[in-house]
Amino acid sequence: MAHREVAHAAFFLASSGAFFITGTHLVVDGGATV
Repeated sequence: MAHREVAHAAFFLASSGAFFITGTHLVVDGGATV
């Protein structure tokens, strides 16, 4: 996984688009974990 992909996820979580995401574990692994 590239640093850029992790950065995109981090920017999304810091944005207003992630307003309703609270109290959960989000796996950023490109779908390797199902």
